[in-house]
Amino acid sequence: MKSVLVVATAFTLAATGAAQAAPILVTASGLLVQQGALPDFAAPISDFADIHAYWVIDPDAGVKVTTPLPMYDSGESVAFRGSVLEFGAVIYSSGVDPLVLTNSSSSLGQAYLYDNLTIAGIAFDMFGFGAGAFVNESGLVREIDADRDLGEGVFISGLNLFALQLTFLPDVPGLLEDDSFPDLGRVFGGTAQIDLSFSHGTPTTTDEIQALPYITFTATFPSISYTYLDDVETPEPATLGLFGLGLAAVALRRRRRAA
Repeated sequence: MKSVLVVATAFTLAATGAAQAAPILVTASGLLVQQGALPDFAAPISDFADIHAYWVIDPDAGVKVTTPLPMYDSGESVAFRGSVLEFGAVIYSSGVDPLVLTNSSSSLGQAYLYDNLTIAGIAFDMFGFGAGAFVNESGLVREIDADRDLGEGVFISGLNLFALQLTFLPDVPGLLEDDSFPDLGRVFGGTAQIDLSFSHGTPTTTDEIQALPYITFTATFPSISYTYLDDVETPEPATLGLFGLGLAAVALRRRRRAA
């Protein structure tokens, strides 16, 4: 097993050039800061203090989907749907039991990359693991389940871990090479962030989701680690101890029992 610990922006990982093996356990933790004013619906969730999250990734799984970015004149949106096999998080707050989040059966399991965006002479790539909520012909689809009721009409509209790579033109970051899943050593050598968002309402379209009242909590410069797993080894307690309640251990063992 190969384990690499990254504290985002504290230092840059040297790319090893080694092929990525599946699966990969990615963990991230950080202190949450509330962004903006507190909506009335969010009072029960206003005292979040920190987050510990994990993602189980298979770079060879899923389908690569590329679309233009309508809000920019340059760049593309590249989704690796199905590459996130599983994810979860524990959010701690003062005086309240931790909130446990897990992926729902409706999750797209999506990693994404905004590739080669250029703004005012700066080029950047943004890569991350994202889930939240969307609307299809059946109505509102929630990709994230919580272990308790968040209040009437409240749902988790976003849980994202993303990292930025910036360069000055004519240089470009180049996180995406050919059709390959981005190298995590290069990805998490840049500036990283976790965003956790809650929305309130009963939307019937994507535009309605975006117009709902919401609140976002952000963990800037989180501690990130990733571990390449093989078929025989089990993650060591030191690896799993990054986040509370042993969620990653439970998740990985459940996957292996089902295999």
